Amino acid sequence: MGSFPLLLYLWPSFLGGDTEFTILSGKSMLPTIPSGSLAITKKAFDYEVGEIVAFVQKEGGFTKVVVHRIIEKVENGFIIKGDNNPVNDPGIIPPEKIIGKVIFVTPYLGYLALFLKNPLVLTLSVVAIGTIMTPNKKEKQKRKENNHSMFLPAVVIMLVNYILLQLAISMSIMPKDDFYTTLLFSIFEPYVASTLSFATWFLAILGIHLLGRQGTGAENKNPQNVQSNATTTIKKESLSMKTMAQIFLMLLIMMKITYVVAMLVELVPKLS
Repeated sequence: MGSFPLLLYLWPSFLGGDTEFTILSGKSMLPTIPSGSLAITKKAFDYEVGEIVAFVQKEGGFTKVVVHRIIEKVENGFIIKGDNNPVNDPGIIPPEKIIGKVIFVTPYLGYLALFLKNPLVLTLSVVAIGTIMTPNKKEKQKRKENNHSMFLPAVVIMLVNYILLQLAISMSIMPKDDFYTTLLFSIFEPYVASTLSFATWFLAILGIHLLGRQGTGAENKNPQNVQSNATTTIKKESLSMKTMAQIFLMLLIMMKITYVVAMLVELVPKLS
């Protein structure tokens, strides 16, 4: 109940409130606000010089939301400029075009929001969650033995790798990654290439995971009191299939951790 007043205060405009949530891109507000930040703005009765505001700007037939600082108050509105821009924004911005004043900024959280808004990534994430959360009876028993413990870490490291790729691209850093991902970067636009790479690797992880589950199912189908050579062979094949799945996922995790660390080494100095 203690969070209810805060919820009302931050009630979004699309539900009748006066709060907007804006994802920033670009370098116009550096070093004050980095690209990829999530800015929270609220409507105000008046705006003063020095305040950072979000306003609507038309450019080439398109309408976009810009977050810049008021540097001068004039009769018909405001003169606004990005902290990192050499010139002012064109024209005078009238009060009715201002969405609100920035009250809070969370650096880089916008990348996570953009990541979750990507339809392909969202669909694959739902599939992963569904795969993890819907085991059959035999798999519930096998989970106690932790047969597929590498699946979730593999998905998590792929998500981290994807988010860092998006961040590196936005900062004009050519990311270093596996051969397949590098090949995609040479063919497609960077954001498209990174999404295709994530989708492909995710499907590979999911396929290996399901293959290991089939091996587990094949082993469980054999009656416990049947001691035949055929049964022993199937059990060995099932064990081999599970082992191969675990080895593949472990190697993939180690490989992706290497690239994640390499990207962090390049990103951290630029973010600090």
